[in-house]
Amino acid sequence: MMKGVSALLIVPFFLTSAGCVQKSVIDQITLPIVAGIDKGPGSMISVTISSPLYKGDGESKIMNIVSTAASRTSQKAGGILQEENQSPFHYGKLSVTLAGSELAKGGISKALDSTLRDPRVSKLMYLAVVDGRAQQMLEADWSKQMEKGRYLHQLITNNIKSGHLPPNNLHMFEYAWLGQGRDPYLPLVKLQEKKIKITGLALFDDDKFVASLNDEEMKIFRLLVEKTKTGTFEVGLNTDEYVSILNQHSQVRYRMATRSGIPEFTIRVRMKGMIREITAHKLKVTDPYKRRVELELGKSIIDTGEELIRRFQKLGIDPLGFGDFARSRTRHWDEVKWREQYPHLKVTIDAEVNISGTGATK
Repeated sequence: MMKGVSALLIVPFFLTSAGCVQKSVIDQITLPIVAGIDKGPGSMISVTISSPLYKGDGESKIMNIVSTAASRTSQKAGGILQEENQSPFHYGKLSVTLAGSELAKGGISKALDSTLRDPRVSKLMYLAVVDGRAQQMLEADWSKQMEKGRYLHQLITNNIKSGHLPPNNLHMFEYAWLGQGRDPYLPLVKLQEKKIKITGLALFDDDKFVASLNDEEMKIFRLLVEKTKTGTFEVGLNTDEYVSILNQHSQVRYRMATRSGIPEFTIRVRMKGMIREITAHKLKVTDPYKRRVELELGKSIIDTGEELIRRFQKLGIDPLGFGDFARSRTRHWDEVKWREQYPHLKVTIDAEVNISGTGATK
């Protein structure tokens, strides 16, 4: 949870010194849209970039040109890639950077050695951890009708807007990584049968990937992070009876009190939902039935959420930002003292669900 002294985050080989703005002809430059970084041989870093090939002949099929090089520094690897390429690289359109899991577990600060200093790189760029090697993912044949970087960018965007993935980008990762009282997290992606799937969240301790959340845990985690209008939740009432609830709107608030010098937190979650499916062929939904569903989903949020927090405390990571919350409300906040207190914090979740609709069937 202590933060290293680094700037953030763009693969340094992407960056060249900025001078006067120059105009470039699209078919005379190479525009990497997605990049991957992996642990290379020995102490080397392996860098992979994927760029679209603009053929200009009206063909709909997208050609992705994938190149890889390894060196002791990512900047040198980028130089090797440039030497092998027939046109200059322009990295202003870079939208996604993938980190292989082996490299991420050892720490990504060396490979992602700073550079918000380059004004061409957007702070809205996505970062993600690959369950495996980023090179293998970028070399696989899984996107024939869309450029790979654009596909990955849309995949992450859609899961943030309509799924269970908490918002994240370069700026947010930087804040959590270099700030006090918070640890970062990133999407965890996996190549499965020539398809890319977001399987959960990669959790970090400083710059090291130390644990992950699966999709079901990520649903609850997002409820604890922000207010949202997305997500579908499933509760089991009996062995053969399950109910699917659409989250129409949820809110979350944190409250802190100090007892005997140790902070105590209450997380208040309120959800308004709609029943979308019942497996028990129950056409009429009575008020007692709705109340039972509300209580079961509320209990699931509390049980899963509190179990996740205990796991975070055991790992010594703070992805929910309790420390950041306490720091903003405590005069002369001491990070060293906070790290001693964090594993012993008492955190209570208060969750209430209100089923406001049951669909077209009454």
